[in-house]
Amino acid sequence: RATIFLETVGHDGLREMAIQNMRKADYAAGKLSRIKGVRMKFSGRFFNEFVLEFPKDVGKINAALRTKGIVGGLSLKEFYPEVGTSALICVTEVHKKEEIDRLAGLLEEALR
Repeated sequence: RATIFLETVGHDGLREMAIQNMRKADYAAGKLSRIKGVRMKFSGRFFNEFVLEFPKDVGKINAALRTKGIVGGLSLKEFYPEVGTSALICVTEVHKKEEIDRLAGLLEEALR
């Protein structure tokens, strides 16, 4: 399947997909980290995944998001207890700007 997919999109398509991943992840990181109490956990470069630190438990945030049909970030507490209330967020070419904006709005709501 992967070979067929790569053959179908071709070199230029794969490059375009990678650019979309970077741009959308950058947009999401900026939008989400501007929410009161949310911040980027690390300052380094990223591709389509980044870590956000939240002011409250990620499990509770994700439960609130799930009621709205949104799958939140992966809580890192189980894997890296030292990062506390942080979550791994993934954004790819399949995510639309409107979906990222909706996530931001629902996240703000969940944090109130």
